[in-house]
Amino acid sequence: MSTDKSIMGDPNNSVKAARIAEIHVLAMQSNPLLHAQFPTPESQAALEHFLAKDASKKLAHPLTGSQKEEGIRLASDQEDGEILGFITWDYPRRHALFGPPSEDKKKLEEGEIKKLPGCRSEYLEEYVRLAQEAKERSGFNQKRCWHLTFVCVDPKYQGRGLGSELTQRFLDEIVEAARGGDAKLPVYLESTMEAVSMYERLGFEKEDWFEMKIPVMRRGGGSEESEGEGKREGEEEMMTYREVCMVYYPKGTGLGRLRHLP
Repeated sequence: MSTDKSIMGDPNNSVKAARIAEIHVLAMQSNPLLHAQFPTPESQAALEHFLAKDASKKLAHPLTGSQKEEGIRLASDQEDGEILGFITWDYPRRHALFGPPSEDKKKLEEGEIKKLPGCRSEYLEEYVRLAQEAKERSGFNQKRCWHLTFVCVDPKYQGRGLGSELTQRFLDEIVEAARGGDAKLPVYLESTMEAVSMYERLGFEKEDWFEMKIPVMRRGGGSEESEGEGKREGEEEMMTYREVCMVYYPKGTGLGRLRHLP
């Protein structure tokens, strides 16, 4: 695997952006939250188109130096150049106490994505609210930190350690190598339950958690309508979805929690 560091001015950015969006949706197929928010093939197709446009803007206009707000790195096959996965992150905000983030720095789930055809925006809004409350409880809404936003690998290439390698390289080459005001700042993320053990192996610690009720994912995707006894016709069967908030403290900071959440 190779990591792509030279995306600026690349004429193939539109192709890369489409592949990034495709991987994003494919990698999330096993996540019931995706199917609660985008329950139909048509809504997921609209999501993929939206993500491609978003990725295209990031690839075409990367900021540099102290202006950096978002980072992206691709994992590609060394032989044919096929993109296998990617990692994205937010750089530490320069003035964390000076009001809310700008429109383009809000969580992905807060923006125009809510207006996509077929989107069930109530599950996007609830996710954003709960994630923000958890971040506030830990104080990371006011602390300067890196925010790891997505680590996605094409399902065909999962199970080979690509997600771990992408994350480890981010920690080594971006976080640990940071200088000036960005040196030794922690990394914050919200993890699905399936990815918690991977992040723990990389040195992340559990900080908090949140959960929400979402429709049960039916086989093959989408949300399931329950026909069980005692439920009204067409009523959705609900499940509890949970994510864990985790933090990585760079080497040499002497920081870290004295207790771990269960």
